[in-house]
Amino acid sequence: MKMMAQIVKSRQLKSKKTKEIDIILREIESINNVVIELLEFAKPSTLQFAEHNINSILEGILNLFSHNLQHQRITIETKSEPDNIFIYLDGEKIR
Repeated sequence: MKMMAQIVKSRQLKSKKTKEIDIILREIESINNVVIELLEFAKPSTLQFAEHNINSILEGILNLFSHNLQHQRITIETKSEPDNIFIYLDGEKIR
């Protein structure tokens, strides 16, 4: 799947679908990480804490669900102050 999405992306560089293909690639990577975690389930895992911008995390989540929201005619408006709010968390686990 990942290889095919990458091929489609390389052929569609100027297309409006590039954003959607990027989301597909990120989700494939996330699924891959889940599979790896399941395969290593018996091993205790260590959280990988790092500083993340909460606005970027929320934007990624909204992008993930944007198609479903548009299909259901749901509009979400976000406002945040200040623009850069950083928190420590495991970026892969939060998704």
